[in-house]
Amino acid sequence: MMSIRDHSPLSDEDLFSRLRRLWRQRDPMPAGLVDDVLVALATRDLGVEYAMLTMLESSGAAVGVRGVSDVQLLEFARGTRSIMLRVSDLGDGRRRVDGWIAPAAALSVRLEQDDDDFTTAASAEGRFDFPDIPAGRTRMWLQPERGPGAAAARQGFTTDYFTV
Repeated sequence: MMSIRDHSPLSDEDLFSRLRRLWRQRDPMPAGLVDDVLVALATRDLGVEYAMLTMLESSGAAVGVRGVSDVQLLEFARGTRSIMLRVSDLGDGRRRVDGWIAPAAALSVRLEQDDDDFTTAASAEGRFDFPDIPAGRTRMWLQPERGPGAAAARQGFTTDYFTV
């Protein structure tokens, strides 16, 4: 058997085969790694699924069925930050969005819809609203207020897309 020390030319296939053997002997794959990776891949979008379940549950209506309620309650959470939204139907394809941030913080709130952006500021109590926006696909962003009093520890937050 040839060795690398013989300075004999090795094909790429032979070299990779030897490296593979070396690493299998010296640093074998941990038991359960494949299963752990499969579980991580299967659960990576649980936040999106949870948001959808929360939206459907809080609307009080079955999917695809028109209910008598004109109010939706939505909640998004990441880490220690969460946003609760109350979306009211104003008629004519317009919506009112009232929101609360927990833990409460004075943050800049941006609501993005296709080509439109709406911005407002949350109070120190975490309260904000968008009194009149069009219905449609929406995404929300929280960002620290700019200025001398802004706390550096606050982190931005972005929701997944949802429909109002």
